[in-house]
Order: sequence, then structure tokens, then C-alpha cells
Amino acid sequence: MKITTSKIIVAAAATTLLAAATYTILQNDTDGPKGKQTSSSEMANQESTQQAFAQLAVEEPFEEVKLQAEALLIEDPSQPSIHELPSGTVLKVPANAFADAGGETVATPVQLSFREFHNAAEIIASGIPMRIPKAEGEEDWLQTAGMFEIDGSSEGQPVEIAEQKAIEVGLLSREGGEYDFWIFDEQAGRWANQGAAESPQKDLMALAEIETEVKELRSKTARRPIEPMPTPEEEKLIFTDLDIKNCPELAGKNPLALTYAGKDEKADPINNEWITDHGIWRKKSLEPTGKKGVYQLTLLGNEAYRIPVKLALQGKNLEQARQEYQKALASYQADVALLQDAEALLAQQAAFRRTVEVASFKIYNYDALWKKENAVPLMADFRFEGFPATINRYVTVYLVTGDNRVVVGLPQKDWGKLRISPDADNKLIAVLPGDKVAIFSQSDFDREMDAIQQSGGSRYVFNMKVESGQLGSVEGLHRILRKASS
Repeated sequence: MKITTSKIIVAAAATTLLAAATYTILQNDTDGPKGKQTSSSEMANQESTQQAFAQLAVEEPFEEVKLQAEALLIEDPSQPSIHELPSGTVLKVPANAFADAGGETVATPVQLSFREFHNAAEIIASGIPMRIPKAEGEEDWLQTAGMFEIDGSSEGQPVEIAEQKAIEVGLLSREGGEYDFWIFDEQAGRWANQGAAESPQKDLMALAEIETEVKELRSKTARRPIEPMPTPEEEKLIFTDLDIKNCPELAGKNPLALTYAGKDEKADPINNEWITDHGIWRKKSLEPTGKKGVYQLTLLGNEAYRIPVKLALQGKNLEQARQEYQKALASYQADVALLQDAEALLAQQAAFRRTVEVASFKIYNYDALWKKENAVPLMADFRFEGFPATINRYVTVYLVTGDNRVVVGLPQKDWGKLRISPDADNKLIAVLPGDKVAIFSQSDFDREMDAIQQSGGSRYVFNMKVESGQLGSVEGLHRILRKASS
């Protein structure tokens, strides 16, 4: 039987990896895993408890900041296939795994959409609720060891996983330990606990891949981008009669302001003031060098003078250089974040794989209930510098705690459900209109923890600091969360 293997290349590899152990979900999503199945009475109690409260919903909080899905193309679904992602996730798809709305086997190419959620930034951007409603308005919070979402389509139409078929999903993480396996039912607006997953196993091959990734990222982050500054007047070479016929991209730039782009101090125009006497030159020309943005300036008279030059940074040139710098800086910072995570994994020698067979397209999660007996309940309120209180009804505040693996989003109506554990890591990030964010950092908690504890059960106002600029991406949100950890 033919098995094809494909590697999916993505713009940004997942920053953390997800964990290992074999686990099977039966065709009915409300069944438990092999070895410890959830009884029908337990499931009924679970459903009735959750359905007694408001339904949970996936609500992405940002307009522009999105976690992109991996697109996995299965050209011939009649054949089994294996798909490996840069994160280490592996999907194994059996032959004839898909059915259309009428239950007929799909023979046309199928595109799987797959998203992984390994850190707080990805969970926040996803809008997936990490809460379990309980009686009397209480709720439990989920601490994740990794979460994923899978969907499929063919020729623009949704498909389903066929009866008696399942897709095997193996994910990596630095999180070992014991976790239950959960499925989110978007129609019912609830999480369903499938019972305990089997213990994860360390993945040595993944560790070797992480070591290679660390080397590559160290090379990419060896030099931080340099912010462009305006070219000083004394370093500018101004020409109004330069022959630029071989540099058509410079047409219309008159006068043309250049600056020295070489390293030879003896050739530097600053040390050769005589060249600024334009009357001594019979010919003045500019030629491309093959290096982006660098030209060769040739001045011919009784003597010849040739130096590498580039456009002086002023006006539109300076603005363009600053825009390019911001893009380069964002890419650099994203690589630094990836490097820090990869180095942490390597230092711990921890990469685990969990494997699960899924029989339907849903959101799946390895989770434990996060409980802290000393958690302080608060009637929380929030102020956002520079914003009126009228925006509060549009704001979701996220508590990030539990080693950055407990991410609880609270809209204004639920702010009174906030509870803070004094001995845990804590930070708050609020998503404001226009993709703005505000933070209350770990150091803010350290400074105010005594007052927070004294306010247990009563109103407490958090003065949130609004971050300037736009996030732009999930990596930008990740940087803000790192800042809030200090």
C-alpha cells in the first residue's frame, strides 16, 4: 500500500512542542479513552451541569491578530498519507478517510486545516475558552499541556471524517505528566472530559531537531537590526548632473543625495574634501554594484575617484528605511522568542509526544483542572489609561497564570469571577478596541499583592498600562506577555 510523506513549511514554527502518549477516541466523541471510559451517567451529569449555565463560545478577541492554520493538502485521499509539521506534530491519515455531507467517500483532493496552541499568546489569539462552569456560578479553569483544532474541506465544501475512520495526531510539548483529554463541542458550548490520557514518553528525535533549531536561531539572532538615523549633512554628497542611465530606479531624484558606503577611511569623502569641487570633474556617473542599495560612484577628471555609495537617509528614503527596520526588528524579536523557548526545551531535555486518534473535526485539548486553595476571589474592576469607562463592555481581560499554561478570558460581565493565587505567577492582559492591549505585570502583582489579599471578596481596581503601537501578529502578543512576566 502506497504511503506518501510530506513536510509542511510554515512562516513561523510553533514556539513550544506538545507531548506524547497513545490515546484513542472512539467514533462517538462522548466516549472515554480505552482503559478508562467515561460512563453514560457521568457524561449525563457533566452535560446537565454545564448546560445549566451560559454556553461558552470561541470568540477571537482581535481584528487583525490571527493564528494562521497549517494547510495540509491530500491530493489523493484514496491513499494513506503522513504529514509532518515543523513543530514536530505528525498527522497520519488513512485511505478513504473522508466523507461528504451525504456520507459518500470523498475522492477529490482534501485540504486539512490544522492549528496548534502551545502558549498563552496562541490561546488568547484563538479565543478558545478555557473555563468549566460549575454550580452556583463557580467555575474551574483548565491548565493545558497542548491543544489543537482540525477541520477539512474539498473543493470548497466541508467534509467529515468517515465512519470507522480516524486521523492519528501526534503532538510534541515540553510538558510531561498526567492530563485528561477534552473535546470542545462548539454547538453545545461546552468542554467534554474524555478521561485520563496515557502517560507521555520522551521523544529523543525531537530533541535532536530542537538542537538544530537552536543553532539556526542563534545564527539568525547574532546581530540585532540597527535603527536607521538621518544622514548628517557633512556626510552627504549632493549631485544635480550625475549620469544615472544605468540606475533607472533613481530617475526623478534630483538633486541626488548620496553617502559613502565603504569601510576604507582613506577613500571616505570626509577625508577627501577636494572631491567636492565639481568643476574638476569631466564625467560623473553611477553604476549598480549587484549589492542591493549600493552603487559605484565614478568621478573622472585629471584624476579618477571611485567609491561605493548609497542613498542618503532623508525624507522618503529615511521613512522607507524606518519601515524596513520595523519589519526586520519584528522578525528578529520573533526569532529571539523562538530561541528562548527552544533553549529552555533543550536545557530541560524535555520533548514529549502524545498520540491520539480523532474521529471528527473539533477542538481537542490535553488539560488538568487548575485549583489553588489559597486563591483570593475579587470583585475586579479595571481602568485603562487614556480610555473612558464606556469601553469596558467591549473589553476581555485575560489572567495568565499556572506557569503560563492557565489562560482565562473574562468579559466585563465575568470580571467578578477573577481570583488570584498569591504564590502563583500572575499577569493580566486586556484586549481593547482597535487591537490595543493593556497589561498588569508580575511586578505590579508583587507590589500590590498585600492590598489584593486584603480586598478578598470585595471590589479591587486594577490600573492597567496601555501598550503603545500595534501588535501586528501573535509574535507581537508573545513579546507583550514576556514583558508582563517581569
